[in-house]
Amino acid sequence: MSVRGNRFQSSVLTFGPVGRLVATVAVLAVLYWFVMVAGMFGLVGAVVWIGWVMPKALRDIWRPAALPATDLTRLRDAAIREHAPGPSEAHPLFDADQPPPPRW
Repeated sequence: MSVRGNRFQSSVLTFGPVGRLVATVAVLAVLYWFVMVAGMFGLVGAVVWIGWVMPKALRDIWRPAALPATDLTRLRDAAIREHAPGPSEAHPLFDADQPPPPRW
């Protein structure tokens, strides 16, 4: 199980803080290109970029890194699994000697 890190840590699948800033500037540069360079048709692209692409891109860029499990998190997960309530042995659904329920 992985541990949720913070936004300024890098992992295998995320950028570090410098990479995140560069990616944010790249997303904003595309918006600048739509508005300033592309002309009239760029305004339509800018609306789509601001409304659909940019929120998803910025959310993915600035998502906290999932860090690999450490010994402490493995011990915590094992303790949770050990003390978790399991299926009751007395319940007829879990009884191996009980015949299966009849079909309709």
